Amino acid sequence: MKPINIIVGNLRGKNLKVCAGVKSDVAKARECYPNGTYDFKKGDIIDFTWGLTSDQAGALQWGILPV
Repeated sequence: MKPINIIVGNLRGKNLKVCAGVKSDVAKARECYPNGTYDFKKGDIIDFTWGLTSDQAGALQWGILPV
């Protein structure tokens, strides 16, 4: 079942979308693809939002890999 909305990651306290799913591709709508390179600082928080129907469940797994 496809998600209602794509997943989006925003840096808390800043107007900065750091990643988002691909709306045109259902298989990629649930993965938050980075849209740039970021130098996160200690204490930075990324808020993730996405939509589900009442009969769907979701789990968030996040990993930051060194470049």
